[in-house]
Amino acid sequence: MDARRVQALGKKLETWIRNANHKIMDDLPLERYGELVRKYPFTSSYKYVSAEVRRFCDAILMSSNGHVLELYNKWLLVWLIEKAVSGGLAGLNVPGEIKTLYCMNFERIMREIEFSENEPGFYMHYEDRFLRELGVCSLRVIPAGAQKISLSPLPMVFLFREGVSQFISGMSFLLFDLKGFKRFYSMHTDSHDPYLISEFNADGWRRYLVRTAELLKLNPTVSGMFGRSWFIDPQLEKISPKVCYVRRLVFESGGRIFYAGPAVDGIQDAVYKSPTRKKLYDDGKYIPREYIGIWPRKKLIGWAEGQKALSG
Repeated sequence: MDARRVQALGKKLETWIRNANHKIMDDLPLERYGELVRKYPFTSSYKYVSAEVRRFCDAILMSSNGHVLELYNKWLLVWLIEKAVSGGLAGLNVPGEIKTLYCMNFERIMREIEFSENEPGFYMHYEDRFLRELGVCSLRVIPAGAQKISLSPLPMVFLFREGVSQFISGMSFLLFDLKGFKRFYSMHTDSHDPYLISEFNADGWRRYLVRTAELLKLNPTVSGMFGRSWFIDPQLEKISPKVCYVRRLVFESGGRIFYAGPAVDGIQDAVYKSPTRKKLYDDGKYIPREYIGIWPRKKLIGWAEGQKALSG
């Protein structure tokens, strides 16, 4: 990736901010903002916004307006990309394929900024899509293909979602298969990333799982991976069998699936792309439910080694 191009875009954004409000950067330096974000813990959710950053953004809004705040946030992404390109990415303990995916994301993010491809409001500090981009640029979120992942503790609430039987089987799984639950990779679907969406198919998911297994090999303190979603719901075996490849791959690659709760936030995603699911939902015959898939590191690595042996 061309570091000079990154620097040039950063300078351009700095000029735009000065033209919009020539005094603001004296009181609210760009570099201070960047350093506040670089202090974020690596185990924090991509949605995390620190109190210091909230105060900084509020100060920009009070001194100027939302347009200037979005310019700051565009500059922040480019500043973080520059730090990654100048050494942060090289020192990251991830496979080479993932470093390539980082650079692909950086190129897309810079293009969208340079050519104003996103609508006003996209770069506000509370906007989910911006926070995903921020996670990637700060290297806290890892692009791995069909999913993006970040470090997180395993949410234990699933143990209490489906009665005694799930509690017993879940506890047994935690004690004997996972042997720890503090550091996991948590999966995210980023619908704003066109490459990720293009990989959201059975072959793309296989590639993603193999990459994640390679990542686990390089990071032995991570106990495994988990993801919560409506598309591993067993109801879909009858309703939408074409989307069940993910559920089948969870089991094939050494994972387990547990009920996690109603799909309160995922109802729209579960029904809006499928007329069949939407009609069943409208008729009260399909209520989306979310399940959590959990992979122990040894089982996922073992499966991935088998996949490489078959293809090699």
